[in-house]
Amino acid sequence: MKKRAVLLLSVIFLLSACGKTASEPMESTLAAISSAEASETEIISDAEENTESKQYIMLNGLLYENTGIINNVPRCGMLDGTFSEVIPENELPRKNGQANFNGSQGWQHSEEPLTVDVQIKETWYVFREADIPYERDIDLGLSVSAENITPTGLTLVYKQSGGNGFSELSANPDFYLQRRTDNGWELCDTVVESYGWTLVGTAIGKDKETRIDIDWEWLYGSLPAGHYRISKVIVTDERFYDGCTFRAEFDVE
Repeated sequence: MKKRAVLLLSVIFLLSACGKTASEPMESTLAAISSAEASETEIISDAEENTESKQYIMLNGLLYENTGIINNVPRCGMLDGTFSEVIPENELPRKNGQANFNGSQGWQHSEEPLTVDVQIKETWYVFREADIPYERDIDLGLSVSAENITPTGLTLVYKQSGGNGFSELSANPDFYLQRRTDNGWELCDTVVESYGWTLVGTAIGKDKETRIDIDWEWLYGSLPAGHYRISKVIVTDERFYDGCTFRAEFDVE
């Protein structure tokens, strides 16, 4: 039986494939985000269409799976990216640009973190980060930890050593927070409806330590006590749109 759900979606304009070129060095793949007036958009989940096998993709070092939700929100006609390799359907992607199914024309950034819209034939499906263990074959020689933690911010400490396939690294300016609950990791609510990011990221030095101060009070307010994680995408000069998400967990007391 087909299930229907009506959701309120904020139409979001992303400076990605729509008006952005790959020649812009070391800028954020999500350069600016601003929410417009919310419009009611019908999203249909067809449980019968995705029962044969799970469809997975990897982008920015994260594994996404097809939710079966069809997203009919109005969008620009340009793709943010395409898939470079199709692997067997019984395998999980381990590299950016891999998919374990055929028939996709490409993908676009979605209106919220941890989701991406994928075009399969003429239909746009919502893919969400998979809640299963997975590995990735991406070697940037990078680790990240959190210091100076307060309810309104922290310092991210990146340590780089080794790695391959790049000469420069940069941390995108955008980030998002999640809180650990009994139901798993859940996105933290923002305290503002409309916000944007600066265009230029922060360079991460090779074979050295780089510290980035993060202030989220303007976006998330003061966090209550709990266990959290912060996510930022690291991009390289060689493959600007082929980034990798790095996360640091921390506790707010």
